[in-house]
Amino acid sequence: MTRILVVDDEFQMRELMKAYLENAGYVVDVAEHGKEALEKLRKESFDLVILDLSMPEVGGLDVLKILRNNPKHRRLPVLMCTSSSVTREVDSVFEAGANGYLVKSMFDEKKIVEKVKSVLPKPT
Repeated sequence: MTRILVVDDEFQMRELMKAYLENAGYVVDVAEHGKEALEKLRKESFDLVILDLSMPEVGGLDVLKILRNNPKHRRLPVLMCTSSSVTREVDSVFEAGANGYLVKSMFDEKKIVEKVKSVLPKPT
């Protein structure tokens, strides 16, 4: 069973993503902010993290950098959620080690599920 952690400070976004992914057959847990996400990742195992870029206290980019510096999570697929498609912002998420990104204004259940499938390791 593929487990996904959705991290977003906006309740509606967390719930929307969770519903879309559960409809596609994934097991989904949520975190409200970066600190909560890091705590869950320390205690539990996930196959993918969907991480909001802009969050208070510990932002998504900071969480991503922490994950990429931890041998346990270095290869964990991470999709970043951004509210814009500004090239500079998109470049920064890839430079930090993201596997892909989603633009919130273009959220669509089919596109999200396709993007998730594209970054998850293929079953062997």
